[in-house]
Amino acid sequence: MNNVIGTILGYGLGAIYRNKISGIIFSVLVLILNLIGLIEGDIIRSILLTIIIFFPVLIVVGVVSRIADIARNKRNNAYTKMFEAMRFCSSDGQYPVLAQESIINHAQLLVFHSQIPLDVWIAKKSLLETHLNKQIIKITNNYGEKNVVILYLVNENLPEILYWNNSYLQPQETILVLGIDYTDIIHIDLNHSPHAFIAGETGSGKSNILKCLIYQCLIKEHEVKLIDFKRGVSFFDFSNLIEVYFDYDRITAVLEELVTETNKRLDLFVKYRVENMDEYNSLVSYEKRLKRVVVFIDELAELMRAGDKEGNKQVTGYLETLTRVSRASGINLIMGIQRPDSTVINGQIKSNVSMRICGRFVDPEPSRIMIGNDMAKELPNIKGRFILRNEEFIEFQSFYINSDLMIGLDKVNVMNHELEQKTEPETIQEQEREEPVMDFDFDEIEL
Repeated sequence: MNNVIGTILGYGLGAIYRNKISGIIFSVLVLILNLIGLIEGDIIRSILLTIIIFFPVLIVVGVVSRIADIARNKRNNAYTKMFEAMRFCSSDGQYPVLAQESIINHAQLLVFHSQIPLDVWIAKKSLLETHLNKQIIKITNNYGEKNVVILYLVNENLPEILYWNNSYLQPQETILVLGIDYTDIIHIDLNHSPHAFIAGETGSGKSNILKCLIYQCLIKEHEVKLIDFKRGVSFFDFSNLIEVYFDYDRITAVLEELVTETNKRLDLFVKYRVENMDEYNSLVSYEKRLKRVVVFIDELAELMRAGDKEGNKQVTGYLETLTRVSRASGINLIMGIQRPDSTVINGQIKSNVSMRICGRFVDPEPSRIMIGNDMAKELPNIKGRFILRNEEFIEFQSFYINSDLMIGLDKVNVMNHELEQKTEPETIQEQEREEPVMDFDFDEIEL
C-alpha cells in the first residue's frame, strides 16, 4: 500500500514539476506556508498544514498522471508494433517512441523521439499512411531537434465552406489572410512575399480570394488598383471604391507609372539611407508617409495576350521590373491566372514570385507549372480548396465573402480618406520639394 501511495505521489510531483509554471507556483506556496510557520514560531503546525493541503492535490494529480501514463504506454506499444511490422527502426534497431499526442483544430499531432533521420520518415510517408489509416499532412522536426519528429495527421476534414467575418482581420498592415488549413489561419505577408500568383479554373473560387484580399486592403487603407478585362463584373461590390482598368493602353500606362513610382521611391530610400518603405515611414511625418500599393490582375493571361507583339513585350518588361525591384518600395502584385501556361509566364517573372496559390486542375500540367508538382490535381473538387506553395505546400480552405458581408466595409470613411489624400503631395517628386521632418541626424547612423 505504501509503495502504491509513494508511486502516486511521485507521479503527482513529476506532473507538477514537468511544467515550469506549475512547479514554481507549487514551490512558492509550500515556501510561504513554511515561512508563516517560522514567523509564528510553530514550524510543525505549518508542516502539518502543508501536508493536509497539498497531499490530496498530489494524490489527485498523481492518479490522473498515472492513468494518462498507462494510456500513453498502451498507445506506444501499439505504435511500436506498427513500426515492427513496417521494419521501421534506426540503424541500431531502436523503434520511435511516442512522446506526445494531441489535437490541434483539424489535425492530430503525433510526436516521436526517434533516431531515424527526417528524410527517411518522409520517404516512408505512404507506408506510414497505410499503417495509420490516416492522411499525413506533413512530417517535420521540432524546431531543429533532429531526434524529435512530428507527424501531422488529418483528424477531420476541412469545412467545405468557410464564411468570412472581420474577426479574421490581422492587426499588422502587411498581413492578409486567405483561409484556414488543418492547424492554423493561412495568410500572405506582403513584406515577406510581396507578389503572388493565384491560379484556378472557372468555379474554383479564385475570384473570391481576390475579393477577400481587396476587402482587407481597403480596410487597411492600402491603395488598390484592379486590372480586369471583364470590367470588374466579379468585383462590383468595390465599384465605388476602386478604379477598374480594362483598356489595354490605360493598363500599359498604369504599369509604366508603377515602375516610375518604384524608381522614385528607391531613389528616396537611397537619399534617406533606409532599406524599405516601413523604415522610411518611421522617419518622416505622418503626412509624408508613403502608401502601400496593391495591384490585382484578375487574368494575367488575357493581359499578356491582349496587345500586339510590341505592346506585349512592353507589358512583360514592366511586370518583370515590378516583380524584381518593387518589394522594398511597398508595391505588390497579386495576379490571378485561370489556366497557367508556360508561354504566358516567363521564367523571370516566375522566379520573382515565390508565393503560389493553386486550385484544383483535372490536368496535371497547370499544377506542375504553378507549384512544381501534381498536388493540385489531387485536391478534392470543392470550391475554395487550394494549395499554397511558399516555403512548403499547404492545403487550405479559402474564406467565402459575399455581398452581404461587404456592407461591413465603411465606404464613407474609405472615400473620405481618399479625398484627404488628394490634398497631400501625390508624388514623391512633390514631397521632395520640402525637407522631411526628421527625428535625428542621419550622419549618426551606423551603416
